[in-house]
Amino acid sequence: MRYALANSQPSYILLLNNDTVVGPEFLTEMVKVGNGDATIGVAGAKIYYHDNPNQLQFVWGKIDLWRGRVVQTPKIVAERIKNIELDNGQYDHIEQADWVTSCCFCSSAVLWNKFGYLMKIISLIGKKQTTA
Repeated sequence: MRYALANSQPSYILLLNNDTVVGPEFLTEMVKVGNGDATIGVAGAKIYYHDNPNQLQFVWGKIDLWRGRVVQTPKIVAERIKNIELDNGQYDHIEQADWVTSCCFCSSAVLWNKFGYLMKIISLIGKKQTTA
């Protein structure tokens, strides 16, 4: 990544797990979000279970500063309906969130150049917290 940043002028940086399956327009949609509002630093994606492509695994989350924990949005709802939340378009909008999963996210290169390696460390810490 350092080589790519040093030798090119990207507008956006995409971090994508190597086992993630994406739709044909996912990157176009993520860049549209970033281009549509200069205050958006990171765009995240809806993450589905591979064996049930309509069942949500992660969308976005909030950080409960009072309790000091990360809250996974679908998990809250899923706990009420036995860990199954199907995608019915309920998250088909831009939402201000405290975190998105590091499985797939896109950030502006300007933001990445300022805070990128810090963002990667934070995403790794978040991954440990969300899988615990």
